[in-house]
Amino acid sequence: MKNQTSSAFSHITLGIQLAVIMLIFVYGGYKLDVYFDKMPLFVCIGLFVGMAAGFYNLMRELKAMDKSLKESKENKENDESGDKTLNWM
Repeated sequence: MKNQTSSAFSHITLGIQLAVIMLIFVYGGYKLDVYFDKMPLFVCIGLFVGMAAGFYNLMRELKAMDKSLKESKENKENDESGDKTLNWM
């Protein structure tokens, strides 16, 4: 149960990380727009750069989570190779 809870929490935080990264870049673009008086230009650039950085982070984290899941499944299969009992937890 603990592994399922931590897995769910990991997936929830990925969406939050994506949103926060995008908001940081959009806010930075807004501040640059106010400073240079070029209103939609830097907000759009910040949005696209933020999306690219956020999706890069998302893919990197998902790849790491997939790798750890595969390793835990392999370890579990190796532990149960000769054991025919039913594990409840």
